[in-house]
Amino acid sequence: MAERRLFTGMYDIHDERIRRVVRQLLCGYGVRSEYSVFDCWLDPAMRGRLLAQLADILEDDTDCFALVRVLDQQAIGYFGDSPPVRDPDYFYIG
Repeated sequence: MAERRLFTGMYDIHDERIRRVVRQLLCGYGVRSEYSVFDCWLDPAMRGRLLAQLADILEDDTDCFALVRVLDQQAIGYFGDSPPVRDPDYFYIG
């Protein structure tokens, strides 16, 4: 199995219906850290599937999605009650 790496996915989507679909999709790949920001542990296959699914969902040129790889996880600063980002064993979507 390929090694999973930490990515941050973030979006700015105007249509509430599309935004809800993207939010539900990202819940299957990561943990929500802000309203439109998710921390996702992805291997190359998972990253490819996520981007392909998003390409099918996002149709409007005004919508924006970014997936950024976190290169140095030790350099992440935490303030307040923010827990450190850890690679979970699984995600539960209920």
